Amino acid sequence: MLLRNSIILVLLFISLNEQANAQKTHSDRSYSKHPHWIEMMEDTLSNFNEVRHAYDLYFSNHELPKEEDEIIGMRSANEDEKKEKESWLKRLFSSSRTMSEAELAFAVKKYKHWVMLIEPWIQEDGRILYPFERKQILDSIRR
Repeated sequence: MLLRNSIILVLLFISLNEQANAQKTHSDRSYSKHPHWIEMMEDTLSNFNEVRHAYDLYFSNHELPKEEDEIIGMRSANEDEKKEKESWLKRLFSSSRTMSEAELAFAVKKYKHWVMLIEPWIQEDGRILYPFERKQILDSIRR
């Protein structure tokens, strides 16, 4: 009985995933205008290839935000600014680094970390193994 219920549950999740993969939630135009990839990362039914496609399309029309290492390491500073750090800091912080840009920078960092963590669980078709499937694999390895 327990085995039968487990099989039904697995089949239900597989069919839900097939439906989620079969329908694209947004158009390419929408992906290029809005950062849908942020919400897509949180959805366990998202297809990895679709999330990456949404991310790539968004940043084909938007500039990647500066990350901490660019600010701390002065990577964007020119030679004069490296000699006089005050002028570089003035230019950096007087620019329009809004709260939304800071949030976007955090989301990009989170995306890169998500890709690294999720990579072992991606199937050939881009489907990401469900958390319970990952747990089953990890449990079988531990035995």
